[in-house]
Amino acid sequence: ILKTKREIARLQEKLAKLESLPEFYEERPLRDIDDFPIKTSSTFWIELNNKGIFTLGDLLHSKPETILSIPWGGKATLRKINEWMNKHNFIFID
Repeated sequence: ILKTKREIARLQEKLAKLESLPEFYEERPLRDIDDFPIKTSSTFWIELNNKGIFTLGDLLHSKPETILSIPWGGKATLRKINEWMNKHNFIFID
């Protein structure tokens, strides 16, 4: 029962985070965000898309480990993305 209660609490927290996001952000393509820290001409961008991350929603629902697993990325790229997300009050949801 305790394990189920923890899972329910985690899902409620996730739902609250999702509900707090403005709807238009979820489907906004990352390529259309002027200050997104990754250049669309970079190899990392191609790999990001290969991982299925095209929109802000895709990014928010991904995990930091996904970013770290992309070649030409690493901790420095994850740090840039985290700084950008913090600037806009976004967090990884999962």
